[in-house]
Amino acid sequence: MNAKKILEDIKDYKKFKPMPEKDFNYYFFQKQLDEVEDLNIEITALDDFIQTIQTSENLDLLIDAFENVDLNLIYKSQKHGIKHNIRVALYAFFLANRLNLTRADTKNLLYACMYHDIGRVNDDEDMSHGARSAKLIDKLDLKISDMDKKILKTIITCHSLPDDRFPVMAEKECSDCYEKCKILFKLLKDSDALDRTRLEYPYINLSYLRLSESKSLVPLSYLLEFNLRNRLKNLDLTNTQTQAN
Repeated sequence: MNAKKILEDIKDYKKFKPMPEKDFNYYFFQKQLDEVEDLNIEITALDDFIQTIQTSENLDLLIDAFENVDLNLIYKSQKHGIKHNIRVALYAFFLANRLNLTRADTKNLLYACMYHDIGRVNDDEDMSHGARSAKLIDKLDLKISDMDKKILKTIITCHSLPDDRFPVMAEKECSDCYEKCKILFKLLKDSDALDRTRLEYPYINLSYLRLSESKSLVPLSYLLEFNLRNRLKNLDLTNTQTQAN
C-alpha cells in the first residue's frame, strides 16, 4: 500500500475544501461543532492535526503500519475496509502524540487500528467480531513483546463490546499492565468512533467518546472524511484487494 501517497494527500491540506451544505454530513457537522464548543473544549484545527502528524518523531511507525499491513486479512468492505482502518489510524496517531505515548504503545495502538475488524463477517452490528479479530492476530508476525500482544488482543476483543466488559477481561489478561491497556482501549474505541462520520446514520455521539482530546477532533473528523473520501478513492492496493474499501 502506498503510504507515502496517502500521507502526501493529507499533507497537501491547503487544498482541503469546506463541506458543502448538500453533503449528508453537513447538518451533523454544524450541530456537533456547537456541542463541542458548549463543552468548552478547544477544537483541534486541521492545520494542527496535520502538523502534529507531519512532525512527529514517530511518523515512521505510521508509515510502517500503512506499508506493511497484511492486506489479505483486511475485511473487504466499503464500511469496514482498508480506508476505514487508515482514518482510524490517523486519529489514533494524533491522539497518541497528544498524550505522549511511548513508541512501543503507539506501535501497538496502530496495529490495533489496522487489524481491529479483520474478524468481521458482515457490516452489521456484531459484538463478537472483536474476539474473532483477536484470534487472527496470531497469524501475523508482529515484532512486539508478549505483553504487548496480550494488550493488543485484549483491546481488539473489547472494542466491539460495551465498555463495562473491559475491566473484567483486562484484569484477567493484563493485570500487570492494566492502566496501559486501559488507555490504549480508550484510544482505539474513540478513534474507531471518530470515523463514524463515514456513515449517514448513526453519526458520532459525543457522550460515547471517552477522552476530551477525542471530543476536540469531532468537528475535524467530518471535514477530514469529506476530503479523504475522494483522495483515497484510487488507493494503491495489491491486485488481491481490488474489492477492498
